[in-house]
Amino acid sequence: MNIASFVLGLISLIGGGFVILPILGIIFGIVGLSKKAKNSGLGIAGIILSALGLIEFIIIIALSLARI
Repeated sequence: MNIASFVLGLISLIGGGFVILPILGIIFGIVGLSKKAKNSGLGIAGIILSALGLIEFIIIIALSLARI
C-alpha cells in the first residue's frame, strides 16, 4: 500500500489533472501506515506528494475559474 501511495502521489504531482489520484494516494498512504509495514517512509512520502498534488489541482481550478 505504501508503494502504491508513493506512485499515485508522484503521478498526481506531475500530472495534476485528476482529482481522484491524490485522494487515492492519501487513502493508500494512511492504510499503509496503519499496517506498520517496513517501508513506511514511502507511505509518508506518498501522503505528502498526494497532498501537494491535491493542492496543485485546487490551485489550477481556482485560477481557471478566476479568469472567467
